[in-house]
Amino acid sequence: MAQPGCPDNNTLCTNPADIGRFGSATPNLLEGPGLTDFDLFLMKDFHMTDRIALQFRATTSNGFNHPNFAAPRSDISAPGSYGVITGKAFDLYGQPWRFIDFMMQ
Repeated sequence: MAQPGCPDNNTLCTNPADIGRFGSATPNLLEGPGLTDFDLFLMKDFHMTDRIALQFRATTSNGFNHPNFAAPRSDISAPGSYGVITGKAFDLYGQPWRFIDFMMQ
């Protein structure tokens, strides 16, 4: 495999090292830990009279507060950090990791 712009007599150009390459690996080969999210919605109606009612709602996002970790580092040129998980995954909805909301109507 020759590199464009390299002379043919240079062995580093005709046979480069595989630093930073995954060869013929398929896309999305590296997988991280899965995401776990338990959302809960509770609602209760309290009828005071025939015409007056009170409704209570409680909504929770990630109710069990399970941590969701980010994908492992995939930079193979830094062997000390390759495959290491260094943080949490970002929440898709822009909410905090555990979100609890109470409503009364």
